[in-house]
Amino acid sequence: MYDVFISYIHEDEEAARGLYDFLRAKLKEITVRTAPNIFLSSERLQLGDNWPQTIQEALKSATVVLAIFSVESVNRPWVNFEAGGAWFAEGKTLIPLCIGKLRPEHLPKPYSDICGINLGDVSSLLYLVKRLVDVFKWPGLPPPFFQEKDEDVKRLMKAISLWEKANETSN
Repeated sequence: MYDVFISYIHEDEEAARGLYDFLRAKLKEITVRTAPNIFLSSERLQLGDNWPQTIQEALKSATVVLAIFSVESVNRPWVNFEAGGAWFAEGKTLIPLCIGKLRPEHLPKPYSDICGINLGDVSSLLYLVKRLVDVFKWPGLPPPFFQEKDEDVKRLMKAISLWEKANETSN
């Protein structure tokens, strides 16, 4: 059973991994429970797994789907398939996260109708963490204001920067 499912394409794995590490650290820090159970395919899939079945089960069980959209991924079927599954499913929250040059307001419909964030914007990270805490009704402290000097934020921004360098021609 997963709390959060991170949807991304292989080429965006650096950013997805940074988000995964950031959320595990921040949500564990501010909640009185253990870190949330987050599905990241590169972290969870093992040799011999029936990967479509594993992804389907994880997507079904997750309450929140964080769809990472880049200029490249927005036109790829897999992220749209996973995000679309969340969009149509009752009781799921879909949150579009944009990286690179893509902005939430420039996403195709129906994603542009859903409030999303630019993952590279430090001030937006607070809204993301607050939303997750609200969705799960986790008891704990209110999220602190994140600043660029925060070590978890630095690691996420570094991951996004590495992704941007690797994708300079398409992002």
